[in-house]
Amino acid sequence: MSTERVSVEELRSRVEQLDIDLQEGTTAGYHHYQTDFALGSIEIAYGEDRAVYDESTFPGVVYASSDPEATVLTSGNGTIGVLDAEDEDAATAAIEDAVETLKELYLLDEEQPIELEIPATEMPFASDPPEVKTLGGAPDEQ
Repeated sequence: MSTERVSVEELRSRVEQLDIDLQEGTTAGYHHYQTDFALGSIEIAYGEDRAVYDESTFPGVVYASSDPEATVLTSGNGTIGVLDAEDEDAATAAIEDAVETLKELYLLDEEQPIELEIPATEMPFASDPPEVKTLGGAPDEQ
């Protein structure tokens, strides 16, 4: 898997090629976790009716969050980012909502990101999605 730092402008340009409506804000940011994501599972977790995953166009899962308004991006390398949030608080809230969804479905166990930046001008983003088989689940009952 190739991970590089990609500018927010480049990410926005690539996301615009997807069939998704971008939000209108100007703030971007991210949390980066020490994990790889199975992007097909991430798409299901966010809801296939609102999330877009088309690896031939964009190497991540994208959806437009309505509350708070932001465009959420998830990379296979453990980055959960936002574009177009109204401000830093909205960017943080959108990322926290996405993180909570992934934790509820056991797709993310890490408590703290290893890197975070809000606002951001670039993000660590995998250009090639990793091959991760884990689909999430529930903790074993004792």
